[in-house]
Amino acid sequence: MARIEPSSSAAAARECGIDVFTGTVEEYIAKNSSDKKFDFVLCSHVLGATPFPVETLDGMRQLLVPNGYIWVGVPNTDSEYARKLGWRWHSTYFPRNIIQFTPKTLSKAGELAGLEIRRQSTYSFPEAVGYSLCLQWHHRWLIPHKISRRLLSENYLKRAAQELDSRNESEPIIMEFCHPQIRN
Repeated sequence: MARIEPSSSAAAARECGIDVFTGTVEEYIAKNSSDKKFDFVLCSHVLGATPFPVETLDGMRQLLVPNGYIWVGVPNTDSEYARKLGWRWHSTYFPRNIIQFTPKTLSKAGELAGLEIRRQSTYSFPEAVGYSLCLQWHHRWLIPHKISRRLLSENYLKRAAQELDSRNESEPIIMEFCHPQIRN
């Protein structure tokens, strides 16, 4: 197992006893033997913070064993709340997220990196749906977050998240990539 973290969070992880490489995927490959391969690469809400996502995905592809796969999660700018809130949407925060993705643009980045989509979906956490709904209410009707949050039941948020997922309009895109010759 290799953990790669480009930010200063790597130092905090090491203080907790977690072995973490500080740097990018490309720097990891340059420093370590390219013979070391992995079954699975996880990239959760990081790709939007990389300046060259195609190159980063290509580096991840180079780290895979022939039947391995890459799991990527990124904010979905084609989600219902991203469209409704625009720049006010919580996942547009700059400078952390310098690149925004839709399912189409993420799949294109994977294709350019020599990958094939194995599976694509969206998945909403009810809490994130509630936060976006509160942002929308605040923007539209100036309802304070403390008040709007109390109006939303846990059951309502679960149903709202499931509805968004059924339409693939949830806030995060979850995409699994594999080498083009691997079809599971």
